[in-house]
Amino acid sequence: MRRRRLLLASLSIAVASACASESSDGPTTATGTPPGASAAGTPLPCDVSLALTRCHDCHSSPTKYGAPMSLVTYEDLVRDAPSTPGVSTLQRALERMKSTTDPMPPVPRERASFKEYGPLDAWLERGFPPGDAAEKCAPAAPDAGVVTPACEPDLVVRAESAYSLPEGTADVYVCYGLDVPATAGKRQVTAIAPRVDDTAVVHHIVVFQADKTESPKPHKCKDIFPIDWKAIYAWAPGGPPFVMPEEAGLPMQEGGPTHLVVQVHYSNLKHEAGHVDRTGVDLCTTDAPRKYDADILWVGGFDFAVPPHKTATVECKFDWGQNWTKYLPLQVVQSWPHMHQLGRKLTTDLVRADGSQTPLGHADPFSFFDQAAYPVDVTVSNGDKFVTRCTWENTTDKTVTWGEETSQEMCFNLLTYYPRIPLPQFSGPAASYLSDCKMQP
Repeated sequence: MRRRRLLLASLSIAVASACASESSDGPTTATGTPPGASAAGTPLPCDVSLALTRCHDCHSSPTKYGAPMSLVTYEDLVRDAPSTPGVSTLQRALERMKSTTDPMPPVPRERASFKEYGPLDAWLERGFPPGDAAEKCAPAAPDAGVVTPACEPDLVVRAESAYSLPEGTADVYVCYGLDVPATAGKRQVTAIAPRVDDTAVVHHIVVFQADKTESPKPHKCKDIFPIDWKAIYAWAPGGPPFVMPEEAGLPMQEGGPTHLVVQVHYSNLKHEAGHVDRTGVDLCTTDAPRKYDADILWVGGFDFAVPPHKTATVECKFDWGQNWTKYLPLQVVQSWPHMHQLGRKLTTDLVRADGSQTPLGHADPFSFFDQAAYPVDVTVSNGDKFVTRCTWENTTDKTVTWGEETSQEMCFNLLTYYPRIPLPQFSGPAASYLSDCKMQP
């Protein structure tokens, strides 16, 4: 059986930590910037530099993935935070590292541990003393969680031309489409990986299969998440490439071209000029079909309403019932929680017949601006049911309900699974219509 592998050895963007914009929300401690902030070339203590290792994948010099400032030098840490004058960048970084609602690094990466923020706390308490210029710091150990399988792409998805980010634009979603020609027989996607061009401004990537043709030229997206498009891959910094198990693959269109749409979110909080980008994705495919077709199962629901200036939660249950148990067991291999800008938390659990629960993607906290897919490995058996809970904080003056616009809301978890169920009830968001959704007290 001929298998193709995606070459990721040159993809340095499969980094160890996710990145997010520096938020001005949340409490601050205005103790001011300490003396010595303007002294050039001041060495950092080794334990401080080591504690910031994961931060450097985005907050490097120069910065990457839309990060607004570097966290590399002594001067970087003691100067005022971009969002909070009078508060040092180190203080602001510590607040984010400890935050339960706006953490750094953001999900799906593991939260900062005491091993990381403890040395920074101690250094802050000591008053930011410089390090010993003669001390040589040991290099950080490589992150064992970074997935870099050997690869060779056979399908390269790129825009027809590069996109020039307009000067002064801080945030924009850009889309482009590509027709993948039909082959004589069946074809499956076995792996997908990002190919980031301008790492300074690319924030995240989503890949869709769509029936409607999208222009191959990069353009501002009409919709952020059309429900008639099938989302097959979502990447944010720190996320691994998506590699299907050996026995399964995502089927492409038979008898006609498969239309793929790539959506790139650009974050340019520094309002820099001159950013030109042609980010895309690389795919592995096979024309020697694997045993199982995979598909995307949407769990969640549509029946909810969030009152103005209130926090509200909906719980949606999907029970297999007797009609579909013949299609079990299923294997779930990826989870992608999706809400809009008011979303604060989304969890899906597989509740077993004995009452035990297995997580199927917990975006807690959820951030619209830091969405990513989660690798999972869970078997769904007879008697199991999906329970999805979505929590929103409505900061507007209107009741918010379901809708495709970003001013409206969604409650979906897109689960990649196999074997594919050949029923219309399990295509796209149709299964979510079958869920029993109730607002929680």
